[in-house]
Amino acid sequence: GGGEGSIYYTFVGAKRNTSAGASDAFASNAGLHLLRSTSSTGPFEDLGEEIGLNGQSFGFRVDAKINPVDGALLLLTEGYAHGEGFGFIFRRSASGSAMGPWTEHLVYELGMRVIDGAEDWTADAAMVDADRWDCRLADPTFAILDTGEVLVGYRGTRC
Repeated sequence: GGGEGSIYYTFVGAKRNTSAGASDAFASNAGLHLLRSTSSTGPFEDLGEEIGLNGQSFGFRVDAKINPVDGALLLLTEGYAHGEGFGFIFRRSASGSAMGPWTEHLVYELGMRVIDGAEDWTADAAMVDADRWDCRLADPTFAILDTGEVLVGYRGTRC
């Protein structure tokens, strides 16, 4: 991209509430924001927090790419997919525009279990081994092959 008259967009995770005393906990005070600029180096204007089809916020980790086959913009993050549940989700803008409109699709459902006395979102609801290398899934990313096929990766840790 680039050139005269170009508009640049980026998605970033940021604190929703930055007032004094606001929580620093990502799970309770982070959202996904869309930024826009006429230069690839900024300055960027914050267009606000991305809100899902059910009024929900999304995780602060995000990866976005254009599908080379159909031109759709795919955005991978963590959160609730409208009508489908919580986990790694794709938001899809069929138009390829960062402004949407968006559909939401659950890629990998995460389940909550009590492990060592604490609630935790984990790889699956049947998790019984808190020492499994990917008991907890985080930081989703993806690659799109020339065929349009999508491969999703993540960082796995023990619970």
